[in-house]
Amino acid sequence: LGYHYIFSGNVRHAHIPDTRAVESERRHIVFAMAVGLPNFYVQRDTGNAFLRDVLQYTHKTRPSHRHRGYLKVDTLDYRQALLKKIQADAPALIAAHNAQATLDDALLRITQPQTSTAGRLTRAILAEAGARSPRQLSSTEFSSAAESYYRGTLHQRFLREALDEFANDVRAMETSADLDPAQRQALRHSLTHPAPSEFLRNVESGVLRSTLPQRELHKLINLLLISIDCDTQRAQANTKNSPDQNRHATPVCGSPHG
Repeated sequence: LGYHYIFSGNVRHAHIPDTRAVESERRHIVFAMAVGLPNFYVQRDTGNAFLRDVLQYTHKTRPSHRHRGYLKVDTLDYRQALLKKIQADAPALIAAHNAQATLDDALLRITQPQTSTAGRLTRAILAEAGARSPRQLSSTEFSSAAESYYRGTLHQRFLREALDEFANDVRAMETSADLDPAQRQALRHSLTHPAPSEFLRNVESGVLRSTLPQRELHKLINLLLISIDCDTQRAQANTKNSPDQNRHATPVCGSPHG
């Protein structure tokens, strides 16, 4: 959308001038949202014409009684206004990228903070600590629970997801007729026995517990490198094809995963 504004001439340098006042104003918006302030302030005669246009989509912007010459802008209202502007200015882009679901999800995260990444992480950390609210914990207790969750529960979950995806790639690689001689030789050299998918099942518990012997770890790394080489080769082959040809191209190494 930014490129569209530029190439269409709808937004030029003069709309967002590079002045100290405008730069400070833009940063203030980001900082206010980052620390969770409910409001931020914009000069009523701001030189940021693009920002003035965005504010037209807000409903709660009012002159500030505390800061004369400024507008008081509600941060939640402003974020919703940004989404409204995207919807108004970029219907073709949204359709082309099939992005309506993404915008709907963004609105949900804005209006219901508990569905945001921060909200989900906070709930998981509280579950780790056995608490119902962050206010029930001291800063040290919350930090300790967060570290336990990140290094333990979440780490294990991500490892399991990664191993599952890797296993799919390995199974596809095993049954593929598209492996080139160098890749087949690399597989034979790295894993004489057992088969790659069986080897991956055997080492899974060691990976999850971080107790995998060095020799097995070397084999796992080699298998991963071969899989990456297959993915790279497939991507290069697909890039050379036209869009119409690409739909019917046989994936190199047989793997559907990137």
